[in-house]
Amino acid sequence: MNLAYFAIDKEYQGTGIGRALMMEFFSMCMVIALYTGVQLIYLESVDESVNFYKRLGYELLHKDATPEAYQKFGNDTRNIQFPMLRKISDLIADGHSPYIDNVLPINVEK
Repeated sequence: MNLAYFAIDKEYQGTGIGRALMMEFFSMCMVIALYTGVQLIYLESVDESVNFYKRLGYELLHKDATPEAYQKFGNDTRNIQFPMLRKISDLIADGHSPYIDNVLPINVEK
């Protein structure tokens, strides 16, 4: 899945709204994954949001390509996108679950 754009107005950043919305997004992703087999979430973060996504369990696609690594050499990172991933299997391991009401019952006969 590709999270194309996610933003919280600067006035409301740091209030927990972004985290709460991302938790809802994770639940939606898990429902979609049950039906489609999607295995990961992909996004391209702006430099100032990389740490927000890291706290939510996303990982940089290129581990050493951090905003800090670019800035260390004097590069302006405001226009650089940082690809990040979150595996559905990691969501499950971390205790996230899909919306129960959105999951069809599965009958398995022995």
